[in-house]
Amino acid sequence: MPPGTAEQRHLHHRARQFFYVLAGEFTMELEDHLHRLTAGQGLEIVPGATHQARNESSADVRFLVISSPPSHGDREPAPASNSFLPERCAAGDEGATQRPGIDVSLKGFG
Repeated sequence: MPPGTAEQRHLHHRARQFFYVLAGEFTMELEDHLHRLTAGQGLEIVPGATHQARNESSADVRFLVISSPPSHGDREPAPASNSFLPERCAAGDEGATQRPGIDVSLKGFG
């Protein structure tokens, strides 16, 4: 993903996704929380959770996305969010594991 780009904010009703960063720094907005991930870190997106992948860095980011079931045809646009608060922003996996169904560790993936 090139620097300064982002996908449209959206959700999936059926697909569960796992994003794994291969290279660079990746930002994921997930349910009004920001998660900044670097190479070797991952983030699970549960069905129904609004999210947006972003590259807020000055370098390319490479990542792998696994969707089960496949997310094709299961994508609904979500409205933009204005509810970001500094205390809701997390770097890496800090704070993310406090939310049910979200685990940025790689337990069971390596």
